Amino acid sequence: MVRCAKSRIELPEDYSGDPCPKCGSSERSMVKVVNEKLGIIERLWGRGRGYRIRKKRLSTDMFVGHNFHKKTGKWNMIFRLFDRINDWYVEKISDPDTGEIIKDGNYSSLWPCVSSMNGGCLP
Repeated sequence: MVRCAKSRIELPEDYSGDPCPKCGSSERSMVKVVNEKLGIIERLWGRGRGYRIRKKRLSTDMFVGHNFHKKTGKWNMIFRLFDRINDWYVEKISDPDTGEIIKDGNYSSLWPCVSSMNGGCLP
């Protein structure tokens, strides 16, 4: 959109060098409107040390939140839990837009299902 810099009236795009019909000024100002989508990405990390693991090594790692996948170019929701004391690894990746589960893995040498407080399996 092209406007006269002094009178601020809107001028046609092809109104190049002619003076403003209202004030006679040849100064112009350009206005460009940009619409973008803004989203909030949240992440939560947690780390812990246990008494049965050496002091330098972490016993528990947890990650919950959004993560960008380079190959697909999409943001995915991830729940990931490492517990070295109990030898667990749980990972669930889902598409936040559709709710489709991309990866649902429970990798444990001790239990087929990592139990939660209510008796069901963790996600």
